[in-house]
Amino acid sequence: MSSIITATAALNNARLTAAQVYADTGSGNSYMELFDNTRVGSIATAPGVTPVVTIVLEDPCGSIVSNKLRLVRADPTGDLIARDSAPAGVSWGRWYNAAGTAMADFDVTDDAGDGFLKITGAGGTVLYAGGRIIAGIVDLD
Repeated sequence: MSSIITATAALNNARLTAAQVYADTGSGNSYMELFDNTRVGSIATAPGVTPVVTIVLEDPCGSIVSNKLRLVRADPTGDLIARDSAPAGVSWGRWYNAAGTAMADFDVTDDAGDGFLKITGAGGTVLYAGGRIIAGIVDLD
């Protein structure tokens, strides 16, 4: 028996709207931290290293576009990279709501990959302190 359901666009959009409302809950902005270590096993587990970069999202963090939640960075020029990544680059991230509560972990890849967050640039997912990260638009479906 399959556990996959097929939902209507209306149900999917309601689910995405709930995710956006939860992401914007709190007094700050929703944000994503990117890491270069081995991904931890649970969202309840601390990442184990300081983030390479923190991507701050707009408030509200996004809107529903074509049945997807389109997340938007607060700074369109990119977010400042805090430290050099490991030589293999960043590989995963954690999304927090505006109150600082962890919401989800996700894969990070370059443009050619299939990660939830894709990093654009010649260096792939390798990031250097003092630069700015330019991440593609993130659509959550």
